[in-house]
Amino acid sequence: MALQEHESEPMPLSLARTALVAFAVVAAAIAGLIMIWLSLDWSIGYKDRSLYGTLGNLVGSIVGGGMLFLLLRRRQPGRYLGLTHPQPRAFGLGLLAGLGFAALFAAVGWLATGDRLDPAWIDIYTSYGHNPTLLVLSMLVATPLFEECLLRGLLHRGLAASRLGATGAIGVISVFSMLIQSPGSLIAAFHALGSAVILGVVRERTGSIVTGLAIRVLEGVILLTAASVIVGHVGS
Repeated sequence: MALQEHESEPMPLSLARTALVAFAVVAAAIAGLIMIWLSLDWSIGYKDRSLYGTLGNLVGSIVGGGMLFLLLRRRQPGRYLGLTHPQPRAFGLGLLAGLGFAALFAAVGWLATGDRLDPAWIDIYTSYGHNPTLLVLSMLVATPLFEECLLRGLLHRGLAASRLGATGAIGVISVFSMLIQSPGSLIAAFHALGSAVILGVVRERTGSIVTGLAIRVLEGVILLTAASVIVGHVGS
């Protein structure tokens, strides 16, 4: 049975408290990654670096997510973070916009560099290739969920309620999102920035991060499938 919506919209967190909670979530993710790295690398000498990133993301998401729900438990946390059902029409249009933009930049990158796929994705695929379960968990579950809940969920809601407004929030978060992805080329940087802007607009127009999550997961599936085809072709 669906949960009943409260008649009054939950009050947004202040900008200062939003920043504090965001810092706590990021710290939880980093702490989880470091603890796993130390325990595996020092205790048993495990050298699979892909496992560190995957488990670090998962631990950070669980710990950070738990902290968020505790802090927001009186403010309808799912609704506050945008974990709500978007309207079907808005969902479809947002999905088309996000995937269409990704396809456009893939074509631009191909024409400009001759690479059929961003080399970074080839590196990701080959580094995780021996363990497809970790690849799926990290690239298609843990990372999109963690980043969307933090960036387009918590930070967007808090910044949009400040003097920045929705437009300023989308701009600030988009630049931050581009920087943390550390793009290796100008084309990749514009792709990361443009994608973040689209995800922010979709979040604002639909009031939900579900569409953005779907965009990221489907884009990841397409990119990883293309990487597997390219690596398989080169290896044959």
